[in-house]
Amino acid sequence: MSKKPNSSSEDISSNSENFLDNNPIDENSPSSGLADDHLRHTISELKIELDVAEEIKQDLENTRQKIDQLNQQIQTARNETEETQSELDLLQMEEARVKAELEVTRSERVRVEGAIRQIRPQIDQLAQEGGRAKEELKESHRQLQTAKNARDKGKSELEKIKQALYATVALEAQIQAEIESSRVALEKDRLQTQEIQDRLKDGHRKLEAIRSEVSQAHLELQGSRVEEAKIKAELIVGQERKQQESVDQRNLERDREGSAQDDEMQSSSLSLIKRIVHSDLDLIMESPEIPSKLVKKVEIEENLDDPVSASVDAAANVVESVADQEKDVEKDGDIKALSQRLGHNKIYELADAGHEIDEISYATNVTKGQIKLLLRMRDLKAEA
Repeated sequence: MSKKPNSSSEDISSNSENFLDNNPIDENSPSSGLADDHLRHTISELKIELDVAEEIKQDLENTRQKIDQLNQQIQTARNETEETQSELDLLQMEEARVKAELEVTRSERVRVEGAIRQIRPQIDQLAQEGGRAKEELKESHRQLQTAKNARDKGKSELEKIKQALYATVALEAQIQAEIESSRVALEKDRLQTQEIQDRLKDGHRKLEAIRSEVSQAHLELQGSRVEEAKIKAELIVGQERKQQESVDQRNLERDREGSAQDDEMQSSSLSLIKRIVHSDLDLIMESPEIPSKLVKKVEIEENLDDPVSASVDAAANVVESVADQEKDVEKDGDIKALSQRLGHNKIYELADAGHEIDEISYATNVTKGQIKLLLRMRDLKAEA
């Protein structure tokens, strides 16, 4: 099959050579142009035939490759056939062995059937016993199911008891935590209360010290003012006496008239002393260092014979007025404490009535923190 295209191509090439040999080209002949055309046409036909031959050759090559592939497939099929044949032989041998075993099994079956026929009564008896055992097994199963149900019920009850126990333990732990928190809060409140009490005691001590210092300063200031008034009075009296002596020496001839004049001058000096003492007391009253409510205006008794003793009496009256005023301040403190207790009672009444802390604070004009502290201290006193 592969030799035919080669022979055809050789024939074509030989024919073309023969044609060229038989038809020489004459360039001078008038038919040379036709010959060239014919030659070109022939060459083109030959080229076409060569292309066709190449295509045929390629097809033949492809066909040869396909044949080779088919040969390989045939060889593979032969190999598989041989393997299949060997497997078939093995299967035939296995079939023969199985047939032999089947014959043996048949003989064994016949023997077993004979033995079964012999033990059939025993089998029936065993079947009856099996039925009874099955009934007993069913009854046992029912009893077991009943026991399981009772056990499940007991488990559920036990689980409920466990849950209740857990809840009780959790509640107890919560109560213990709340008790501990309350104890800590109580201890904290006690410490705060103790601290507040210490601060109050310290404040009272400082206040008492300040009061004593203020009282001492007031007394010293008043004493200094009184001493100053005494000194001024003594100076004025000395000046008046000097003037009186000079007048007595210059006017010896006017003794009778001088006595009357002395009386007038003495009265004028006494009035002057009274004005000085009053002015000093007014200065004491108007002094910014001493509040006006702590000093009472002292009445000066007119003593024409001893103006110095009048000044001393005035100072004594000032001291007594200061002492009386301190007593009044203590009374004011007692009144303030009483009013404070009344305010606390009002807070307690409003709290017991169920009013909120905001309402109590608005009604009593007391801060919320002070109200909470008062209520907590009252609870602590009630518990104690």
